[in-house]
Amino acid sequence: MAYKIDADKCVNCGSCEPDCPVGAISESNDKRVIDADKCISCGACERACPFAAVHEKSQIIDILKEIKAGKKVVAMLAPAVVGQ
Repeated sequence: MAYKIDADKCVNCGSCEPDCPVGAISESNDKRVIDADKCISCGACERACPFAAVHEKSQIIDILKEIKAGKKVVAMLAPAVVGQ
């Protein structure tokens, strides 16, 4: 699950960019953005941001939209969840 930068909270200080080990953060329209295809979800950017503008992007909203649209959704559970 990739991280996302909240454009309303981002002040474009650039603190997050050098901490990204895979170079997934760049500047666009005076804000930083994360390339979801490059992001490895390590959380380094979230820890580096002094303005709490970086957070993990949840896919739950997208999944709920698919279910409401009547599309088939398949979920895989971690083995630990099944054993509880």
